[in-house]
Amino acid sequence: IIEFSGINAEYGGQTADKRHAMKSFHNRILRRANRFCLSPANYTRIKRCPFPQSRSFSSKLNKVLEVADFARRTCKKLHEAAFYLETQPVLEKYQQNKEADPIRLLDDDLKNLRLNIKRLISNQDPVLASLAEYYFDLQGKRIRPVIVLLMSRAISFHNNYQDLLINHKDADPYTNATSMIHPKQTQIAEIIEMIHTATLIHDDVIDEAHTRRGTTSINIAFSNKMAILGGDFLIARAAISLAELGNHAVTDLMSRIISDLVEGEFMQMTSTFKDTTEFDYYMEKTYKKTASLIANGCRSVAIIGNGTQDIVDCSTRYGKHLGLAFQLIDDMLDFVSSEEEMGKSGLTDLKSGIITAPVLYALEEFPEMRPLIRRKFSVPGDLEQAISMVNSSHGCEKTKQKAKEHCAMAIDAISNFTDSKFKQGLFDLTQIVLERKK
Repeated sequence: IIEFSGINAEYGGQTADKRHAMKSFHNRILRRANRFCLSPANYTRIKRCPFPQSRSFSSKLNKVLEVADFARRTCKKLHEAAFYLETQPVLEKYQQNKEADPIRLLDDDLKNLRLNIKRLISNQDPVLASLAEYYFDLQGKRIRPVIVLLMSRAISFHNNYQDLLINHKDADPYTNATSMIHPKQTQIAEIIEMIHTATLIHDDVIDEAHTRRGTTSINIAFSNKMAILGGDFLIARAAISLAELGNHAVTDLMSRIISDLVEGEFMQMTSTFKDTTEFDYYMEKTYKKTASLIANGCRSVAIIGNGTQDIVDCSTRYGKHLGLAFQLIDDMLDFVSSEEEMGKSGLTDLKSGIITAPVLYALEEFPEMRPLIRRKFSVPGDLEQAISMVNSSHGCEKTKQKAKEHCAMAIDAISNFTDSKFKQGLFDLTQIVLERKK
């Protein structure tokens, strides 16, 4: 603690030097903890090993384990502090131009996407068609297809620029480089939007929702059974479109999305008290339920766009981190936005006993919330008390900071792409995600 305070005092506002000192300090502490106490592998082995029940030995062992545990927790906090210092300059460098709207770069693409989806889900049965189309007629930014279409164009421009640079040295690559989208990349955007919309329908049934984007939810407008059939129909149409792609790697990725969605929902439904209060468990569930769709969508269009392995991996990382940031902000908005702004019922997760990032951060400041979480806010007054604790804590601010860190990692992932308006559009999307109100 003394050494940590000394670094703060010595470097003051010198961010770069301070960041380097923090990293060195973090690594030094970690080495000391492992050397003085136990290596992570030994730590696990010793905890599991049936030692002789000697009180003095057990007492000493427990003390060593406590010190090791404390050291590792301290290192984690220092690592987070160092990472914060790293990410702030990245986010400041790529602040969104308030007049820029990356979605406008795709006006024609999005119009075609909507028409193609309408064509795909049109059916001889008018009721089934109206069920499938119900949420597509609502106003929304269609952020998921926007992400994969921008990624498609950014990769196309990057590949074309590199080709001109190497093979046509007499041509100006910036002037002559193009950013064409392959029809199969558009098809992936359509599949992703259909899968996402199907999950919205099923979620509204599970959550017994009454509104969605400011209008009556499909389960109320029709019925639970019909809503489920509508969602199933969308998944089936997405599967038919996926088969038409004829790309085994992409088929595997799209199938993984559906598997992750189901696994994430099961993680949420079957979690124990210990699971619900662990941040790593929450982030894994968040990846499966939200970020997997975006990450694997970006990976798929990179594969179709003939990206190098590095481009494919960078695209995936961008999608993963932006997806995680999106859900973190969504969970924060549940506490700070009104139902009118959100366009859906507020605090649905908390009312169902589902614990999200703001509550987990609030729990660090208010340990007395634990019994409320354990009984899933079932006693009258529990919900109001939990909301009050979250609002009195730094839970929402910490959640937004965590989202900023993931946005910075998303920006860093594609920083080596050739500069273009589409790459800038992907940067701008991180700010749109952070600053959105609904």
